[in-house]
Amino acid sequence: MCSVVGTDRWSDWSVAAPVPSPDTGSGDGDAQVKGEVTLEAIRQPDELGSGLWVYQIVCGEDGKETERVPLREVTWFFADEEQEGWEVSVGAYAARPAGEGGELAVRIGAFEVEER
Repeated sequence: MCSVVGTDRWSDWSVAAPVPSPDTGSGDGDAQVKGEVTLEAIRQPDELGSGLWVYQIVCGEDGKETERVPLREVTWFFADEEQEGWEVSVGAYAARPAGEGGELAVRIGAFEVEER
């Protein structure tokens, strides 16, 4: 599953979307699920100003975009854009529901942030 958290003074977690077309199994005896997720965060103006929208980009077999799944609108993101010292961090994290035991092994193979 893929979701987005926006945090300023408090955190707000988005809805979750499934990660498309995972390959299951690694051949080395360890159960693995490998999937790739592409996210896009863009400024979208509306009648109240503008917010930061985060979308999951779903691609077909040919690698072309087939769907944009809206995950989160962070309405306050641009509220203080003239304020100096504003920091933004982007990261990839992993979690599972509380109460599920065992070890959670996560490997992030490639993580890239592109500014446009």
